[in-house]
Amino acid sequence: MGRADFTKQLLFDTAMKLFAKEGFEQTTMRAIAAKAGVAPGASYYHYKSKESLIQAYYEKLHVDHEQALIDFLQNEKDFAKRLRHVVRLKIELAEPHKDMARALYRVAANPESPLSPFSKESEELRLKSLQIFEQLVEGSHGRFHKEIRSLLPKYLWMYQMAIILFWIYDTSKNSKRTFELIDQTVPLITWLNDSLNSAWSAPFRGKIISTLKSFEPALKEEAN
Repeated sequence: MGRADFTKQLLFDTAMKLFAKEGFEQTTMRAIAAKAGVAPGASYYHYKSKESLIQAYYEKLHVDHEQALIDFLQNEKDFAKRLRHVVRLKIELAEPHKDMARALYRVAANPESPLSPFSKESEELRLKSLQIFEQLVEGSHGRFHKEIRSLLPKYLWMYQMAIILFWIYDTSKNSKRTFELIDQTVPLITWLNDSLNSAWSAPFRGKIISTLKSFEPALKEEAN
């Protein structure tokens, strides 16, 4: 690792610790640089703002998640097992930075914040994350109604976001309750999908699909 890469990593690690300890809003770029023993000008060379540090964290978490899933998604074809592993792994990778995530939540929960998972600034990464769920569905041996197949990845991404929110508030040791929630809700999602493919659901399947379409998550910014 070269000196520049070392400095960049040092700033990142220092920022994550300060965000967790002092809070995102209270931490300044100058404080991060001082704690890391780096000149303020040098810190701005690597990260132009606190927000860019958080976007770097989001990106790293996604890349780690994506890379760790390659072999699993190539070999496991059961839909429920794929979904369970994808969401559990996301939490496992985020767990070491849980204190930071809690400190960040107050800002990221604001839909107008660039750090919101739903913001325009987060769109590129949001769509990359969505691709994981598209791969999850397309590569499985599960049976999906043709209209639900196109909607499902977006709703599974939203399901993961709901799990992350639960995880932020979860005070159980090692986030035990979050993993229990995943283990108990994945079979429900699988059952609902299977039910929509059954003959007895035919009378109301159209209404369910219509409702899902009406509230389809808009994960991509509409062009003006």
